[in-house]
Amino acid sequence: MGLGKKTINLVKKVLNNENKRKLYTKEELVYMESQLSRLIENRRRRKADKRKGFGPVTSNNNTENVDD
Repeated sequence: MGLGKKTINLVKKVLNNENKRKLYTKEELVYMESQLSRLIENRRRRKADKRKGFGPVTSNNNTENVDD
């Protein structure tokens, strides 16, 4: 999963260049476009999960402040 950003950029280069698009069949291009959207969404989700961090959680999985 470490090559996600590089893979996204390489697939974008292929899809945006007409000369490179000619090297692939129509089915392959459709597959690449669907995989590109999946890669972007997975990357966005992973980055959002990293930003969440840790919050106060009690033994009952409540987020209430224990000191109150």
